[in-house]
Amino acid sequence: MLCDFAQVAEGKLNILGGGISVARQGVPQISVAGLVDVPWDLANTEVSATFTLLDADGHQVSDPNGVAVTLTIGFEMGRPPGAVKGAPLTWPFAVTIATQWLPPGRYTWRLDLNDETHEDWTTTLSIVDA
Repeated sequence: MLCDFAQVAEGKLNILGGGISVARQGVPQISVAGLVDVPWDLANTEVSATFTLLDADGHQVSDPNGVAVTLTIGFEMGRPPGAVKGAPLTWPFAVTIATQWLPPGRYTWRLDLNDETHEDWTTTLSIVDA
């Protein structure tokens, strides 16, 4: 989900202004937030989450300095005491990215987990003229 701002605190995902799909050019930042259900059998193993910004043609976007807009985070979900055997473990995430430099167009945020992605692991944003 795209939103004005998001953060993870005490294992909970806090979202302000959720559900953005269109923003005016010059908006200072956008947060990407969500919940990942980690299968029980992947508990206590390192998972790599990569967030990548793509343009309308599916090419990776670079910032004004030529740096690719991508972020990789490693995380490991432990099984908490009392967890029901076999139940997925939830990993909340929030990533905030400066966006004031993005020109008008359609963009997609893609999430890859351990180099695997699915169509429903994406969210799109249209930047329109101010």
